Amino acid sequence: LTASVPELNEMQSVKEWFDLCNRRLFQVRNNPIAHYYSQKHEGYKSLGAFGNDTLFVDGIATGGIRYKHCHLGMTHIETDHNGLPETVYYGYKLSAAQAISKWGDDAPRIARDGMASDPLQQNMYLHTVRPRHDWDPERRDNLGMKYESTIISVEDRELVEEGGYDEQPYIFSRYTVNPSEMYGRGPAELI
Repeated sequence: LTASVPELNEMQSVKEWFDLCNRRLFQVRNNPIAHYYSQKHEGYKSLGAFGNDTLFVDGIATGGIRYKHCHLGMTHIETDHNGLPETVYYGYKLSAAQAISKWGDDAPRIARDGMASDPLQQNMYLHTVRPRHDWDPERRDNLGMKYESTIISVEDRELVEEGGYDEQPYIFSRYTVNPSEMYGRGPAELI
């Protein structure tokens, strides 16, 4: 990290402050709970083979952040007018027991019913994160966040969770992209 004003970067106190910030950022990333290196390894494989990688970055309730590689086959993006990824749809499966663990009493009906018959029953969920068009920076709730987030239980079409993010939590990388393409091409495809 550095200051956007070059003259400030010459000041010793500013250098020390940014050095401290950099060390703290790497402490968070290097924390074993963050899973950065294992998840990024998966992403490099995806980027090299298919030309696309999706990394989800989220806060942990106990503090810190975690990284999660998202399988390309379960990820769909929409780009903005500049061709940059703007909206991300990510589908994933959770067992009934995992859904109850995550959402408790707010878990969808299909997960609550599944706990009675088969706690290992897998159900599909769709996480959508897109720019919030009714963003109000004065608000302190979800409407005060630049990106809206929804999680839907696909089988029973039930809204499970609504939230928001100040920044897009999905980092979508592309190896190389032609002007008319949303998805990238990897080195394995270019041979």
